[in-house]
Amino acid sequence: MNRAIIEESIENILPILQLGTSIPILPQFKDLIHFSLKNYKVKAILIKENKRKDSLFKKSSIIGIAIIYNEATTLYFGFFKALNHNKNIIQKLIDEIITYAKDHNFSYIRGPINVPTILFGYGFMFSGSNTRTFIGRSVDPPIYLKQFKENGFYEQFTLDTYTLEIKKLYFESINQYENEFDFIMIGIDDILNYKDHFIKLQSENMPEHSQITPNVEINSQTILQYISNKHILDKLGWITLHLPSNTIVACGYIIPNPYDSHVISLEHVVINKQYQGKGLIKFMWARFMQYLTGLKKDKRPLYGTGFFNINNEKMISFIQKYNSAWRERRHIVLEYKL
Repeated sequence: MNRAIIEESIENILPILQLGTSIPILPQFKDLIHFSLKNYKVKAILIKENKRKDSLFKKSSIIGIAIIYNEATTLYFGFFKALNHNKNIIQKLIDEIITYAKDHNFSYIRGPINVPTILFGYGFMFSGSNTRTFIGRSVDPPIYLKQFKENGFYEQFTLDTYTLEIKKLYFESINQYENEFDFIMIGIDDILNYKDHFIKLQSENMPEHSQITPNVEINSQTILQYISNKHILDKLGWITLHLPSNTIVACGYIIPNPYDSHVISLEHVVINKQYQGKGLIKFMWARFMQYLTGLKKDKRPLYGTGFFNINNEKMISFIQKYNSAWRERRHIVLEYKL
């Protein structure tokens, strides 16, 4: 009979973490992953094959893995995989997660949320999605989503990945913003100086359907650490400054994709609620596209991608209209009420 154990040592979890994701764990990711697992206080549920007594402590004996971590009354899970996607092993992992949640008096279970999400993403893949390797976009066969639903898990978030063309845009209506706002790309040397501004904007202004990862501060620190060390572009963050008040009212990131230098991921675009719905997005987007299309040929991305909750109809319509965006993937984040 296969045996489940709880592993609490980050040092022991790191060497086997690749078992839980379809995205290659490159050497340059190791420090960032360690940072994220440590700060989220991650544990791992491991299913080990009991064929031989001495195999219990060998990596080759692990046939299932899921990481778990928590915030308040919710137990999160991620890096959920079974050897050969075996149905019985998947069920064993699901049972162990539910048992752990009950034993520790959690009210909800949510996932998969694969920290650091900037590398490994959210959700189980929906059937028919594009399966090529891409940062933050896990690839999972349909059996995972199906089996979790059979165990009473329901869809909490539906996240679509859209790919858009990087091209110059011009909106006549943005001229009114030129004297009141400044759009500034932030370089590697400066980006950490804006950490507190980025965290504040995200925690206070992102809609509930966009706040998927627990603990905004840890997530923001992880993103900033990644883009300040691993980069393909000269400037990876951006802010919009309200000149009269010298206040940062919007921000976002460009996330390099190590698997395809022609494609970047556009992340965490957020605007202060006071300035939302007033056309500022067109000003920022035109300046952003101007920056990207003005890069030297060897640094210039051709396409951008972004996760969008299906409820974010305004932004989806915007990129479809102006950047000829199309949907390539869908991922589902699940929840279970105890």
